[in-house]
Amino acid sequence: MIEVKELHPIHAEELLELRLLGLQEAPEAFSSSFKEEKDKTAEQTAERLLSSHAKTLGAFSNSVLTGTVTVVKGSKIKTKHKAEIVAVYVCKNKRNQGIGRKLLEEAVQFAADDPDIEKLYLTVTSRNRAAQNLYQTLGFSDYGKDEKGLKIDGNYIEELFMALDL
Repeated sequence: MIEVKELHPIHAEELLELRLLGLQEAPEAFSSSFKEEKDKTAEQTAERLLSSHAKTLGAFSNSVLTGTVTVVKGSKIKTKHKAEIVAVYVCKNKRNQGIGRKLLEEAVQFAADDPDIEKLYLTVTSRNRAAQNLYQTLGFSDYGKDEKGLKIDGNYIEELFMALDL
C-alpha cells in the first residue's frame, strides 16, 4: 500500500538519499546534477523542508520513501498566484504502480486548496513520454518548449513547458 504525506525535517536523510539516487538514475529529469548535490547534508535538506514557500510530498511503500514531488509557490506579490511542480521522482523499481499519479494528484490538490494559487507550471523533457502522458491526463497542457533546455555531457535535451489552470 502506498501512503502519500508531507515531508518534514525528520525525513531529510531519506529524502536526500532518494534525491541522489534520482540524480544518478535519471540525470535528464532534473536541472540539478549529482555532482552538484552529492555533498549536500541532511541538515541542508531539512532546512529546505522548512520553507514556507514549498511543500514536499513523499510516497511511502512499506514505510520506505519511494517517490517525491515538491510544489514551490510564488514568493513575491506579483507571483503568488502561481506555483511550480519540481523534483518529481519515483524509484525505478516502483514505477508503473500509480505512485507518480498519486503524488501528482496530491500536489495538484494542495495547490488547488491554496486560495492564492491560480496556475501550476512544470517542465518535462521531451524524451519522457510517460511523464508527459501522466501530466496530460491530470489536465496539464503544453505552452512552449526550449530545444536546448538541458545540456548533459555536451548533448542538448529539449524541455517542454506545461501548465494547469486551477
